[in-house]
Amino acid sequence: MILGPPALVRFNRVWQEEPFRRWRVGSAQTLVKTRWRDAELQEGATRAAELFPGHPTVWGLAIESVEAWTLGAPEKIAEELGVEVELVRQQYPRGVDVESLCENSGKPDHRPKQLLARIARLKNKTDSTEFRAAVAERTDVTRLARARPLGFAPFANRLREAFLRVS
Repeated sequence: MILGPPALVRFNRVWQEEPFRRWRVGSAQTLVKTRWRDAELQEGATRAAELFPGHPTVWGLAIESVEAWTLGAPEKIAEELGVEVELVRQQYPRGVDVESLCENSGKPDHRPKQLLARIARLKNKTDSTEFRAAVAERTDVTRLARARPLGFAPFANRLREAFLRVS
């Protein structure tokens, strides 16, 4: 399984929806990568399904960064920090969708890791796995899928479809 803790929390939240409750995290093989082409991921998922027959195989493409999945829930970031959501939103670059933020950007304000670190510092916290996991715990999967249609939504849909096939 290739998932960082915040993505795993979201994975578990989708997993907890009916009819997924009876399945365990260890029952699936998942891939979440950034900047891979869909065809390459699909090929990898097919190979994983062959290696692990009988286990659902799901893949996700986080577009430019997995941080977009955390940044896609500014209300939940604000809740976790105990600040007003507007204060969090003020940190985001204007007119730029978070799914297009990239660590290689020439503009520091467009680098998602730096953005999350800056937001966490609003309450003297650090951008850590624990912080991202706490935000993920608060995040509604359906709303995140609507907010992140390019990356998270297809992953959540593939996860649901995989378990509908085996349920």
